[in-house]
Order: sequence, then structure tokens, then C-alpha cells
Amino acid sequence: MAFVVADALKLECLREAQVVAGHEGLNNEIRFVNVMEVPDISDWITGYELLLTTGYPYRDLKGAWKELITALEEGKLSAFAIKPDRFIKRIPKEILEAGNRLSIPIIELPPRARFDVIIRDIMREIINRDYKTIKKSFEIHRQFTDLILSGGGVEDIANILARLTSSHVVITDDNNRKEANGKLAFHPINKN
Repeated sequence: MAFVVADALKLECLREAQVVAGHEGLNNEIRFVNVMEVPDISDWITGYELLLTTGYPYRDLKGAWKELITALEEGKLSAFAIKPDRFIKRIPKEILEAGNRLSIPIIELPPRARFDVIIRDIMREIINRDYKTIKKSFEIHRQFTDLILSGGGVEDIANILARLTSSHVVITDDNNRKEANGKLAFHPINKN
């Protein structure tokens, strides 16, 4: 299951953060967290990133946000989090407009937000989800390996697929004749 911007905003480290633009992009997937320290950031963004900044690289540069808007337009960012007040007074209007136009959430961080904590907590969530996916994949692989080694047939394959997908499974031959029928095990629901 993908980790998205809306998931990140539920974490304690972003509890006080506010989405100020780009609300349509709350389901954008985040795979990485990056910190912006240079104005030519688009060369360093690989995609699916939450980009964090204090605005320091742009504090004295007129029109420098244009480079960042180019990165936004190239679709490389999942979300952009800015901690204003120290180096920039407010999030520039052109960034807010780009976030809305491109469905990229623009997140205003509170003054006491710590980038190290944000990076740690988000990457922990992403790694935990990846681990669960790998663990589930390994379990499925083990079930089919055990089935093959024990001499299971097509009916057994269909039953495992039915259980794994919670769906009715039919396996057919090249002529569309049924070879196996995977059955779901139904369990009554206790309503007490």
C-alpha cells in the first residue's frame, strides 16, 4: 500500500502543519523525503518526494522560485513543505498558485518543526510498509512452493488464489474449459 501525503499529515511530526494549497494532491505517493539547500533543486529531485525547505536558498534571490516551479511542473514532487518566518516571511503566491494548478500539496510547517524528525518518521512509515509488502510476498511464494513440493494440483492452486484474493477463481485451459474452481471458505460473522 502506497504511503501518500494524507498519511504523512497524520503523523505526530506534521500534526501542526497545514496544507495551504494543492489539496487535490493529498493522494500523491511519497517514497522519499528531501531537503532543499540549493536554488537549482530540480537537478536533485528524482520523483515521488516530499521536499522540505526553510526558503534559505531563495532568501536574497529575486524570481528564484521560478526554478522550483519548473520542478513542480515537471511532476517530480509529491508535496512541498515550507517553514516560513525565519528566512522568508510567507510562502510566495506563485508557489501557492502552482500547487493548486498542479495538484501538489504545499504544506506550511510550524516554526518549531524539525526536519530530522520529519524525515525519520516518514521514512520509518515507508520502510515499515515496504517490509509488510515484502513479508506478504514471501508468504505467498512460500505457499506456492510448498504446494508444488507436496505435489498439489491445479485445484489446489485455484483454492490458494481464491483465499489470497478473497475472490472466486476459475482456471481454464486454452479452449476455455474449466480445469479448476477455487472455493472461498465462508465464515459466519458473529454479530455480538
